[in-house]
Amino acid sequence: MQIQFINPSRLRDGLTFIAAIIIISTTNLVAQIQIGPYLQNPTQTSITICWIAEETGFGEVKFGTDTTLSKSRFSGQKTTYHRIALDSLNPQTEYYYQVSGNGYSSDVYKFRTAPADTSFFTFVVLGDTRTGDEVHKQIVEKIININPDFVINTGDLVPNGTRLKDWDIFFDINKDMMKTIPYFPVLGNHEENSDHYFNYFLLPGNERYYSFSWGNSFFIALDSNNPYIKSEEQKTFLNAQLEEGKEKNFTFVVYHHPPYSSVNTRREDREKNRHHFLDIFQKRKPDIVFNGHDHNYQRFLVNEINYVVAGGGGAPLYKIGIPDEGFITGAEEYSYCIITVSGPNLKMEVFGLGGKLLDKMEITSKR
Repeated sequence: MQIQFINPSRLRDGLTFIAAIIIISTTNLVAQIQIGPYLQNPTQTSITICWIAEETGFGEVKFGTDTTLSKSRFSGQKTTYHRIALDSLNPQTEYYYQVSGNGYSSDVYKFRTAPADTSFFTFVVLGDTRTGDEVHKQIVEKIININPDFVINTGDLVPNGTRLKDWDIFFDINKDMMKTIPYFPVLGNHEENSDHYFNYFLLPGNERYYSFSWGNSFFIALDSNNPYIKSEEQKTFLNAQLEEGKEKNFTFVVYHHPPYSSVNTRREDREKNRHHFLDIFQKRKPDIVFNGHDHNYQRFLVNEINYVVAGGGGAPLYKIGIPDEGFITGAEEYSYCIITVSGPNLKMEVFGLGGKLLDKMEITSKR
């Protein structure tokens, strides 16, 4: 909204008691978009544009490979929460888009579709962003500058998933990033299994646990909260997805609670629950398992599998204590991981807030 104050002495109609005229611009009322737009469920040929409007109405997405936005898709019913899928897209292609509704339209943003199987790509992993808003903001600013293909959050996105105000803060911090970069979360304990999580995010499969391909890599997201960590259905899913992913150069698994960590206060819980997934990992050998929950950075190598705790996204930091099995390195610092995949080669770099390189790992695929 644009507000313009007019000096009464400049008015020509003789009125003497006008202090101001408020002029409201209706050409770009982005204030009527409460959350978003943001990108979900991207593939080589499709993506879903999501946003939440202040008022119920129909929504439209105009899009194209240039700013003329020659194509459009409409929502099928009146709603405040818009999810409009764009399909028949070309792989590894940059598109421009704009959302609109009752009397409002967004700026024009852009996104990239997923690449072909052998292409170069980059993604960022962070976690436990929940209470550290200022740290979270700084990391998001760095991610925007990196401009990865997508972002993964290892859980505990917000302090309390049942509170809408917490989600408002989360989306406000991430708004500039999520307009152009797809976001893949997993459930942490602080999401509280809330319906809000499932309403906001549109993820593959049943959304609680899911998988997706990107280039020459395969990603599997799990729910490690009770009782789902014990779910035979989820274990069957994990086994099947690891089998499917073995044709790819790299396979990644993401879930919240780490099976290995040197935060000693939680050792008993880890040792009690780690076997639920580890038994399958030993047989199927994913390349990297990303976790959160413990608020720091740690890396382990156990039975040829790399385990990474990426929990330094903003919540209060935890002390690293007596090393757990397979411990290689760690840092009690706020941090984020940048993973670059180029054909059979993978590089992971971990940075602190000040730009310090905390860790670096390189892997060459054996597949």
